Amino acid sequence: IKKLAARRDQLTAEIEKSENRVHAINEMFCDPTFFERTPRGEVGKLEAEQKKLGEKVAELMAEWEQMEEALAG
Repeated sequence: IKKLAARRDQLTAEIEKSENRVHAINEMFCDPTFFERTPRGEVGKLEAEQKKLGEKVAELMAEWEQMEEALAG
């Protein structure tokens, strides 16, 4: 149970970190001057990072749910 709880806590921290980065990218995109002053390549990198992080969060959430079920059962 300790290992499951430790993994759940690790997942929670990873999810929070990834979600915070996605939020930071979204904030940059909301700046009206961002796209004017940012090179297209950099915008592409941020879009790719945002997509990858979204997929990672989904995977981490699925694993986190499994940990929660295992701990509850």
